[in-house]
Parts: sequence; C-alpha cells; structure tokens
Amino acid sequence: MSKPIFIFDLDGTVVNSQHRVPLTQSGNLHLSRYKRESMSKEKIFADTLYPLARFMKLLISKNVNVWICTAREMTQADFDYLAIHGIKAKIILSRPINDTRKDKDLKRNLLNKLFNLKQYRNAKKYMFEDSVVVSEELEKIGIKMLSPDFLRLVSK
Repeated sequence: MSKPIFIFDLDGTVVNSQHRVPLTQSGNLHLSRYKRESMSKEKIFADTLYPLARFMKLLISKNVNVWICTAREMTQADFDYLAIHGIKAKIILSRPINDTRKDKDLKRNLLNKLFNLKQYRNAKKYMFEDSVVVSEELEKIGIKMLSPDFLRLVSK
C-alpha cells in the first residue's frame, strides 16, 4: 500500500495573506489588481502562518508525503517564503501563468494528473482546503477533505 498523501492549500489554510487580497465591490477577488499589486516580495513576506503550518511541518519532518496545491501563480518570492519557514513539500502544484480556470477545476486537474501515476493511484489522500466549492469538487475524485481549523477542532 502506498504512503498516504497530505495536501495543503496555502491561502486561508496554511498562510494568512488576507492583507494583500484586493476585493471587488461584490466581495470577489479582484484578480488583475491582485496580480499587479500583491505579488511583490515585500507583500508576500508580510504574510503570516496559521497554526496548521506547524502540523504541516511536523508531517514534513516525519517524511510523510506532503504536497501543496494552490490556486496561486507561484513566484520565486513565494518559494523563498516557504523555504524560510521550513515548509518543504515534496510536490508543489500551482496555477500556470495566465491560467484563468476556476480554482475547483484547476486543482482537480492538477491533482488528477498525479493521482493517475502508479505510485500515487492507490494512496489515501487527505487535503486541507478553506473553500467549500473546491472541497466539494475534490471529494468527487476521492480526496478526504479536512477543515483548516483541524488543530483547533481536535484540541477541544
């Protein structure tokens, strides 16, 4: 049996990047403004980690299959931020530049490509994700979805 895979979303789950997320009047992400104003190294390095990051790093230290699957277009500053904070996932899946798919479709497609590989096909898969829409979509492909508030919930 394959080792289980733990997949972590970044924004809103492991990383608090809310300070750099411009919203439209209707409350949705203003994507063009986000790409223009929010992806500088200075703004990325002002992000903070949520408590779930400690659990993620513990799994990494135990050589568990830890992946990241994010809808971000990752920049070098994002990779540097993760490295400085000791977040060294085995695999990082992210949005290709100028890919405009909905997050749920993007993440399903990115993950499905890897899940079809022999070494991952039969592994149990768990994911921490803050979006209900994404969670519902990924449950359809056999991922057990977990709340980003996992640590708070199990410590009660």
